Amino acid sequence: MFKYIAEILSKISQGQRILALTILVIAGVSLVLVPRLLDKKDCSELYKEVESQGQQIMSLNRKIVENDTKYTNEKLQREEEIRKILSVLSDELKELKAKAAYMERESNLVLNTYTNEDSVRLKVKKIPVKVSHLDFSPVMHELDCLNKMVDKKPPHNK
Repeated sequence: MFKYIAEILSKISQGQRILALTILVIAGVSLVLVPRLLDKKDCSELYKEVESQGQQIMSLNRKIVENDTKYTNEKLQREEEIRKILSVLSDELKELKAKAAYMERESNLVLNTYTNEDSVRLKVKKIPVKVSHLDFSPVMHELDCLNKMVDKKPPHNK
């Protein structure tokens, strides 16, 4: 076997021999030293970094949940305020509608005075007051639509 290696080495030049020897030495040294370097590697720093990142993730998750809860509570509070406002408006419209109907039925009294020699006579005359008919149904319909929109739950996109 060494006889064949000697023949091969005699056929290649001096520079090629040096290059082949250098490659063999580097390969041998790397085979010996790389496993030793890897065994000495301490992973405790990596474990500490991973644990720190895990804590940061948990902290960020808590902040997200707190903000989501806060936003949801504020939104529900605002919706309740809107419902109250719509209820007040609806009640006021109903009251105005009742007043308008009452005003259409009510009559005013007008006193006419005239004198006849020694006495003063008062004549009471009823004059109907015509109030233009107010139609509150479109406004009531819009209020109902607003109430339905506030009460409608949006779909969850999760």
